[in-house]
Amino acid sequence: MSKLQEKFEIKTYQCNEFGKMKLRHLFDCFQELASDHADRLGVGYEECLEKNCAWVCAKYHVIIDKLPKFKDKITIETYPSKFVGPTGIREFKVFDDNGNILIKGVSQWVLIGLERLRPLIVQNIFDCSKIELEESMEIPLDKMGSVESYNFEEMKDLRYDDVDVNHHINNAIYISLCEDALFENLKQEFDVSEISVDFKKSAVLSDKKVLVKSLFVDKNCDFTIAKDDSSVDFARINIKLKP
Repeated sequence: MSKLQEKFEIKTYQCNEFGKMKLRHLFDCFQELASDHADRLGVGYEECLEKNCAWVCAKYHVIIDKLPKFKDKITIETYPSKFVGPTGIREFKVFDDNGNILIKGVSQWVLIGLERLRPLIVQNIFDCSKIELEESMEIPLDKMGSVESYNFEEMKDLRYDDVDVNHHINNAIYISLCEDALFENLKQEFDVSEISVDFKKSAVLSDKKVLVKSLFVDKNCDFTIAKDDSSVDFARINIKLKP
């Protein structure tokens, strides 16, 4: 099974006040589909536990033509396109009910050994020869640089509800924090065209708070989610808004 598709109908709790799918829930769907597909390919959660390793998401680049709305029926498709060294590349497409592509994206995952927390060569741990790789959409996963200064900062509490099965703050929470900062700054509805994410280090509940630092320049928005004293960056995120 080189591709996995799943149909969804957008629910009220997945939408913002304007009836559009929240960015956080888009990333929730991506994560769940990626996990389900990895299980079916024999490189998923249980197989990783047996080999004392885990997949860690390092990057995303998502291009949004149109966000689904309340009651829209969509299909999300995912597939692997490459294994190189310790990394696997997984791609996503979101289709509307007529088969039109609404959203496309690419993600990079790193295989980590749980004993030493070091990257492992995927081919040394799993037999990937039977996994069919699909053609890449060639969406770039460029490294994001640091931002020198910000024009908006806010401390946010971490909640027990933010923790996932891996005992750290779920990756989609960082996207939700950026959505909050966008609305708090703009005070109106906004349309997102692109999202780039570099996950740097996992936050845990004992961190208690994170500092959300934002830089808004026209339609380009840079975010850093950091430890409360700014000593550690948990994620760097760039969001581009439509004109």
